[in-house]
Amino acid sequence: MSRGLVMRADSEGHLVIPLPAEIFGSIFSEDIPDDADLQTVMDQGVIQKWKTDLKIYIAHEHPSDADSISHLIGIQLKPLMLSVSEATGLGFKRVNSLSEANVVFIFAERSSDAENFLDLAELRKWFGARDAQRFDDIESAFRDAPAFCFRFTNAPENEITRAIGFTSTAESETVQEKCMARNLLFAVGLKGKAADSPDSAMSPETSSRSIGLLDEMALNVLYREGVEPGMTLRQALSK
Repeated sequence: MSRGLVMRADSEGHLVIPLPAEIFGSIFSEDIPDDADLQTVMDQGVIQKWKTDLKIYIAHEHPSDADSISHLIGIQLKPLMLSVSEATGLGFKRVNSLSEANVVFIFAERSSDAENFLDLAELRKWFGARDAQRFDDIESAFRDAPAFCFRFTNAPENEITRAIGFTSTAESETVQEKCMARNLLFAVGLKGKAADSPDSAMSPETSSRSIGLLDEMALNVLYREGVEPGMTLRQALSK
């Protein structure tokens, strides 16, 4: 198990282990009906994952934000990345430009402020979305629907090659930490509803500085030896 792994007990002190439906639900959300049974999820859920290490560019507008963002990265993002790395074997490296990166985490008071320091046309080219509407949705998230936290990935042939995450610096440090956890775990392939579970770093009920038991079990499905992008969940579980 990962260092700092969060374990949960019920009111009587018994260890609570996430159910298979919870584990699979933390991986998949898109294209899987909410009322789908377990067999349907196993046959329709498709694995999306990285096959390379993550190179992360941190983008922000104001030099005055640098210290607070570096503080958050040091106390929250770095330990969380370490626990993800221990669970998956993925490496994480911070780089100094978008051109070097395959992941960008963006910080600004409002999402619409990102255009002050990011060229969205350059970001579109970097993201590499084949479907123009796909990136139009990303642009809309920045320009038209200001939010404190959102994220996207690009996964041609189900191999994740790019990830974008936005965190509002107008929110409290606690809210920013939770957003950064959601953005990172979504970036590595956990795209389901784990935020509803106290066994996940994405949950408001638990620490976001290391993965929870649910996160670890789901990442084990994604990144176990022999699991390839595009496999169904049933195929992955046979490995």
